[in-house]
Amino acid sequence: IVVQVSGVATGAVDTKMNSNLSCDGRGGLADGIPVGRFGLPGEIAGVVSFLAGSDSDYVTAQVITADGGMT
Repeated sequence: IVVQVSGVATGAVDTKMNSNLSCDGRGGLADGIPVGRFGLPGEIAGVVSFLAGSDSDYVTAQVITADGGMT
């Protein structure tokens, strides 16, 4: 039995959790992201879907960074 474990390290994602940020706060945070915007939940879901699918059978022990280029 092979157990595959990988993770996704996200940057700022446009979710309800971030809705309490002011417009200035969101803008300032987005300015620090090279792609210039928050990520979308579907973009993160795509990475998770890849890791959960059969196309990633040879991928394990990895942290996939989906942060718009912040790191």
